[in-house]
Amino acid sequence: MRAWGNHCLVIECPNKIRSRGWCHKHYERWRHNGDPLVCLNPIGLSNEDRFWRKVNKTNTCWLWTGRLDAGGYGTFRMNGKTTLAHRASYQMFIGRISEGLHIDHLCRVRNCVRPDHLEPVTPRENILRGIGPAAKNSVKTHCPQGHEYAGENLIITNRGDRYCRTCAKISDRKRKDKMKKERAHELIGT
Repeated sequence: MRAWGNHCLVIECPNKIRSRGWCHKHYERWRHNGDPLVCLNPIGLSNEDRFWRKVNKTNTCWLWTGRLDAGGYGTFRMNGKTTLAHRASYQMFIGRISEGLHIDHLCRVRNCVRPDHLEPVTPRENILRGIGPAAKNSVKTHCPQGHEYAGENLIITNRGDRYCRTCAKISDRKRKDKMKKERAHELIGT
């Protein structure tokens, strides 16, 4: 390391300082590995070798110990592109993922990369298998008032929202009655 100045603190690095006294390259090495001198992608290591360095095999899942994105999914740089670690695992150990398909975690552990815990599914199936509002609502068979979501009583909007026709009619009737009363009140007041 050299003394502070305009250039990176790593000896023989001619690049300008970005942060913490290092250039962009050495700063990123420090950020990812905790050491500005440890290379992010050691020369000569295959994607599979680099992958295994970031996996902790437990009795059930293979947990990704590398970088996680904001959603808790692992990220991995493969063939010059950053991809999700579970997708990389599926591609390396099982095969190609058809275009438009998502990889679903059957174990429900987002940073799991064990291939037999992963399954390619449509985006819709992936959402419906999840724990979000769409998944929770998709299993409901009756509206909050107890009317069945089926047949003529089911309204599905262009966005995919489901409504109860009986409740919609009741709500519409109440709204129209309220408007009639307001109009009648206005006429009486004038």
